[in-house]
Amino acid sequence: MEKEFTPLCVVALSGLACVLGINFFGSIGTFILIPACICASAGIATLSVQTYRRAGGFLLWLGFGLAIGASLCIRIESRKKSVFTGIPAQSVSSLVGYASEDSRKTTGGGTVHRIRLVTVSSGFHTSQFPARGEAILFDNKDGHYNLGEIIEARVIIRRVSLPEKVYFEGSLISSQSRGYVGPGWELRSEVILALNRRIDLMGYPASALFRGLFLGNRDELPAEMIRGFTGTGTIHLLALSGLHVGIIYAILVFALRPVPGIVLKWGIGCLVVLSYLFLVGPRPSLVRATLMLIVAGLGFLLDRDFRPFNILAIVLIMALLVDPGSPFQPSFQLSFLAVAGALFGGRLFSVVGKTCLPRFIRIPLSSSLGAQIGTIPVVLGIFGTYYPIGVVTTLLLLPLVSAFIWSGVADLLLLSLAGAGLYEAGSRIMGILYDLIAAVNNFFLPVPGISQWFLPFYWSLLLGAVIVFNIYKLLIKRQRESVL
Repeated sequence: MEKEFTPLCVVALSGLACVLGINFFGSIGTFILIPACICASAGIATLSVQTYRRAGGFLLWLGFGLAIGASLCIRIESRKKSVFTGIPAQSVSSLVGYASEDSRKTTGGGTVHRIRLVTVSSGFHTSQFPARGEAILFDNKDGHYNLGEIIEARVIIRRVSLPEKVYFEGSLISSQSRGYVGPGWELRSEVILALNRRIDLMGYPASALFRGLFLGNRDELPAEMIRGFTGTGTIHLLALSGLHVGIIYAILVFALRPVPGIVLKWGIGCLVVLSYLFLVGPRPSLVRATLMLIVAGLGFLLDRDFRPFNILAIVLIMALLVDPGSPFQPSFQLSFLAVAGALFGGRLFSVVGKTCLPRFIRIPLSSSLGAQIGTIPVVLGIFGTYYPIGVVTTLLLLPLVSAFIWSGVADLLLLSLAGAGLYEAGSRIMGILYDLIAAVNNFFLPVPGISQWFLPFYWSLLLGAVIVFNIYKLLIKRQRESVL
């Protein structure tokens, strides 16, 4: 396992640490350049000494990662300074901008809109003032805007300053659409509208669950279903992630079997997956899964060794370069921690259970357990409660959810073209799968969770597990040496 931690991992983790350090130390971009230069210089100096070559390589890559981290911190600071409204935020009474993501409903009712500002105006001025930044607006009505849609709205906003970003938040009084930023965004909204009409034919509530799993829109999902996923620690199955990308790619692999050439298949697959990403919007977990799939496929084409941690590190570096502030998003943290936990913790538990569990149970159980353990701190920090039963519930729900998505995609692409009778049969299958998913959730729902009091013990248990694992590996190694 230690061979997985290559220079790419050192660069990614050091850059990530610099970005997260903003939360504790404030503006540190220029200060990080000093230790970056020191590490790089020490690494170059010791590379020529055979005894310290590995340490020199580590210092060199650490310096490179710190330099990237310093540039990311400087970019974050420049972005914060570029946020403005031209007039005091409390004086803004109307604005014009475009939706930076699809509107979403809140659990307490109403809608949240994220708008990139273009211009603002005040009741005391008739002129428009240039503006830049993002405004998060809470709407008590059921208004909905699609990604890329231009919005003109009357608002009440205030400026919010955080260590990692500056933005505006407030209330939306009234609004109206002014078209789209470009024809591509309008085409996207038309495709989503057509898909929603077709999905509605599947019958409620199965249509609502499929819409949430396939398009990421949970607005119509029954409250009891959301409560079931939340109370069993499996709410992550509703997040668009590697599961959805994997299913779509698997369908493509099956459909593209007659196509000659691996490169052509990979290119078509990447194009379709990126189109799906454009359709549902750039969600952190889905972006991570898409990039991992593309990077892994490219590595296969170039005949490179398949190292999951290397791929994860490359994707992490790419995500940081595109959006330096993304590590502060809970969805970003949960996505990367889940994958890292599944890779690292999955192998750890798989080795321990190798003697007592068959492979088809050991591997998924270990991966699920690793992913759950990796996300415990973030889950407790955000939601206040963690449900350990999610390890078992995930294993039971994963095949059901996968079959549900497969059935829905087949219903959209194939069954509806073959006649009403076959389409109804497909919808009936989805209804049965929906009931099974709900039954599994309801069965495990009474199992209690643990609250934030567990967090101090978590770190102690994690350290103890690492120590026990290393002792176990040492004993196995000595046993093998004694046999030889």
